Amino acid sequence: MTYSSQSLAVTFALLLTFSACGPAGNPRGSASGKVTLGGKPVTRGSVVFEGADGKTNLLAPIGADGSFSAGTAEGAGLPVGDYAIGVSPIGIAATIDAPPLVGSAPTASNDPPIPEKYVKPSTSGWKVTIKQGTNPPIKLEMP
Repeated sequence: MTYSSQSLAVTFALLLTFSACGPAGNPRGSASGKVTLGGKPVTRGSVVFEGADGKTNLLAPIGADGSFSAGTAEGAGLPVGDYAIGVSPIGIAATIDAPPLVGSAPTASNDPPIPEKYVKPSTSGWKVTIKQGTNPPIKLEMP
């Protein structure tokens, strides 16, 4: 087997593997909304979705207007199920074109700090059930 035929065989095997795990085998639902603190949008950070199994953690970056939209490598939305939600003050890259800057200091923010209660999904009190298809917007409001 030549190098190019080996590459082709590996690529084909990976495609078969990922297509078996894709959206058709794993129902998904929309998971988007807005994060506010004191009635004002939180302009940075991440929304943390913790699955009911306690092992599944998914992150959605918060935009400059406080909005977020969750997704995974399998597509938009999240796998259906129950999630506890938290808000992390630490942001993640929204796209592969905008990787986090390793070793650089975080930029200053005018946002007030996220109250500790809301950082952990286990203490925030926020729960959501993601159903297949379109779900209502998730409102994460902190006083």
